[in-house]
Amino acid sequence: MISLLSQLGSWLFSMRVVLLWISHWLMEGMVPKTVKANTMEALLGKRRFDNTVLEGAMAAIEKDSPLGFTVPSGMPTYRKTLAFSFSFFFRFWHEVTAELKLETQVQQVDHEVIEEIHHGISYGSRGNDNPYEQRVVGKQIAHLPSLKQTTGEAEYIDDMPNIDGQLFGALILSKKAHAKLVKVDFTPALQVPDVIGFVDIKDLGDERNLWGQLRKVYAESAAIAQAAAQLVDVQYKELPPILTISKAIAAKSFFPHGKMLIRGKPTVEAFKDCNFVYGGASRMDGQEYFYLETNAAAVIPRPDDGEMEVWSSTQNIMETQEFVSQVTGVPSSRIVMKVGRMGGGFGGKESRSVQLACILAVAAKKVGRLIRCVLNRDEDMMISGQRNPFQTHWKIGVSKDRMLQVLDADVYNNAGYFQDLGGAAMDCVLTYMDSCYRIPHVHLRGHACKTNTLTLLSAVLALHKVNITECIMIAIADHLKMSVDDLRLKNLYKEGQLTPFLQSLEDWHVPQIITQLKGESEYDARVQQVEEFNRTHKWKQQGISLIPMKFGLSFATAVHLNQVGALMHIYNDGSILLAHGGTEMGQGLYTKLCQIAAQELNCPLDAIFTSETSNTVANTSPKKTCIS
Repeated sequence: MISLLSQLGSWLFSMRVVLLWISHWLMEGMVPKTVKANTMEALLGKRRFDNTVLEGAMAAIEKDSPLGFTVPSGMPTYRKTLAFSFSFFFRFWHEVTAELKLETQVQQVDHEVIEEIHHGISYGSRGNDNPYEQRVVGKQIAHLPSLKQTTGEAEYIDDMPNIDGQLFGALILSKKAHAKLVKVDFTPALQVPDVIGFVDIKDLGDERNLWGQLRKVYAESAAIAQAAAQLVDVQYKELPPILTISKAIAAKSFFPHGKMLIRGKPTVEAFKDCNFVYGGASRMDGQEYFYLETNAAAVIPRPDDGEMEVWSSTQNIMETQEFVSQVTGVPSSRIVMKVGRMGGGFGGKESRSVQLACILAVAAKKVGRLIRCVLNRDEDMMISGQRNPFQTHWKIGVSKDRMLQVLDADVYNNAGYFQDLGGAAMDCVLTYMDSCYRIPHVHLRGHACKTNTLTLLSAVLALHKVNITECIMIAIADHLKMSVDDLRLKNLYKEGQLTPFLQSLEDWHVPQIITQLKGESEYDARVQQVEEFNRTHKWKQQGISLIPMKFGLSFATAVHLNQVGALMHIYNDGSILLAHGGTEMGQGLYTKLCQIAAQELNCPLDAIFTSETSNTVANTSPKKTCIS
C-alpha cells in the first residue's frame, strides 16, 4: 500500500538575499515510488522568491504528478491538494518567508497558515443511571471475552495451531478491470519447491456457478504460496472498462433492478402547489470496510465420511454452508460450519467472505488436506468491495410555510460487476431516504449501475441515506436563507404519521430527544461560538451539527430473514451450553445472549457459556442490519 503522502524539501538561501540558489523537492505517496518534482525545482531554482514563484510552483504539480483516476490508493485530487494547493507546500512557503524575514507589502505572510493547532483537553461525562436495569439484563457487564482480547490471548483463524499436512492458499487475482482471459499458465508457479498444486474453473462441474477469484495455488507455507501466485502467467485481451456512475449512465449500463417508491399524488401535479421548487445533485464516494481481521478461512476435509469442517470469518454461516455445498457437491448435512470470533465485520463479511471459503473447500477436497488462507490487507481490499458510491439527482418542492411537500429523485449506485447486494442496497436507500422528515408526495427511482469495479457490499447504508437527505435540507435552507436546524425541526415526523413505505411511527420520540440534547449540550450557544470562530478565521474552520436519523432494526424487504433460533443444554453439574446462529464480531452478542439466558433461567451469568457459532442451529439469517 502507498502511504498517503510524505515530502522532503531542502532549500539553500544566501542570508539576507531573496534569490533562491538550490531547491530539491521529493515526493512519496503521489506515485508508487519516490519521485523528484523536476518541473517545480526548475521553477524554484531560477526565479526570485515572490508570489509569482509561489503561484507557478503550485501550478507545476500537474506536470510533476499526473495522477489518473485508477491510481493505487485512489483519491488523486485529494492527494494533489494535500501536497501543494492549500496544504504542505503552501504552508512551507509562508514559514520560510516568515523565518527569513522576507515579508514585504507585496510578499505578505499569512500567519494563520503557520500557526500550530492546539487542541484543548477533551472531556466529557457519563450518566450511569439505567432505568431498565433488571437482575442480569441491562446491567453494565464487561464484554465476556474482553480480557482475552486485551491481553492478546483471543484466537482468530490466523492463530489456530498448525496441523500436520496443512497447506496454505494464495489467490491469483485479475490485474485488469475489464478483459477477456486468453491464457493461464501455472507452470512457473508449480516449479517452485513446496508448491503442491492449484485449483481453477476446471475443478468445478459445468452445472455449478463460476464466480469469484480467478485461481488459487496452495503450498507448504503462506509465503511460498504468495510468491508462487505472482509467477502464474496470465494473459488478457483488455476491453474498455466502465468505472464510474457517470460513465454507466452514459452507456446505459444497469442491472435489471429498476425499483421505485411512490406515494401521494403525481409529482407533476404536486409541484404546481409548491411555492418553492429547487433541484440539485448529491454525491457520496465509497467507504472501505477496514475491519482489523481480514477475510480468512480454513477447511478441513474428512475423507472417511465425506464431511468437511469449514472455519470462516463470516457473518453469514448459512450462505457459506450452502455455497460450499454447491461448489464441492458435498451435501449441506456433511458440512460443519464454525465461527469462533471475528475481528470486525460491519457488513463487510456478510457475503464476500463466502468466496474465500468456497475456493478453499474446492482445493481441500481436491488434495485431501487442510488448507488455510488469511488474506493480507491489499488482497482483502482488492476483492471484497466497499460501500460503493451513490449519486442522486433530485427535485424538491416546499410550501410558503417552509414545509416539505414533494420529492422527485433518481438515485444511482455503483453496484459493481455483479449485482449481489446492489439491488438490496438500493431498496434500503429508497426506503429510508425520507430520514426523519415527512414528505407527503414522493417518487423515487433506483438505478443499480453495472460497472467493472468491485461489487457493492452491505445493503445497510445509513450514511448514504442521511447524506442524500441532508444535502437536500441544506440546499433548501441556503435558498430560503434560514437555519437548517430550524428547517429540520419544522419538518420532523409526528407521532402516528406514515412513512412513504406506509410504516406507522409509534413511540416516536425524536423531537423530544432533539430538544433534550440541545438543552443538555448547550447546542445553540455552541453554534454561535462556531459561527464567530469561522468569521474570524480563514484557514481553520469549525463545525457543529445535530442531525436526526431513523433506522429500522430488521430486514425491511426480506422479512423471511427476520427469524432467530437457539439451542440450550443444561448439564448435571448445573453448567449451561448456549448455541445460536449469531456471530460475534465485537458487538457483544455472546454477552447479551448469555445475560438473557441467565435472566430467564434465574442462574448466575458465569454458568452460561457459548463456545462458538456453528450450524448446530440450522438455517440462520446473516448477522446484519443491527439484528444481532
